[in-house]
Amino acid sequence: MRDNNNLGNKIRAQRKSLGWTLRDLAERLGVSVMTVQRIETGKVSPSVSMLQDVAHALDRPLHGFLPDESPEMRVISRNDIPVEDNGLSRRIEIIPPGLISNDVTITLSSYRAGTVVGPNQSNAFEGRHVLDGQQELLYRGKKVTIKPGDTVVYDASFKHTVTAVTDSTTLVFTKNTA
Repeated sequence: MRDNNNLGNKIRAQRKSLGWTLRDLAERLGVSVMTVQRIETGKVSPSVSMLQDVAHALDRPLHGFLPDESPEMRVISRNDIPVEDNGLSRRIEIIPPGLISNDVTITLSSYRAGTVVGPNQSNAFEGRHVLDGQQELLYRGKKVTIKPGDTVVYDASFKHTVTAVTDSTTLVFTKNTA
């Protein structure tokens, strides 16, 4: 069981170190001031998803708010892992922002053949490692075929488009640079 009071104290200390009021943090999280106050006083335990949002808002890694007994390992329940599925693609956020650091994300993405993602552009470096299937990356006018076992790393601040040539599964690593 999580020590809610210790967790709340860590959140409060970080919020105050930034010079923020309860209202400032509540607005950034999109919740009521009462919700933040109840988390900080240990009256409620935030979900992992809420705690990720708090960590991101306060610009701290998620593990900075967790108990200190075992910082070398964290287990995240599958119920707390964000999943997006639109029928053509499925994206599972394996390492969400804030778990390692606020600017690193690792996702597992599955695409049906013919799915086109993009054009995209973001302040990040991205890496794609194809586990199965085949994809094409159109990057700065150059088309690159990515096959199982291949990894491509690129500056995502340039427009890029990914097309699933066949049904495929990819690990996507993102390091935000903004």
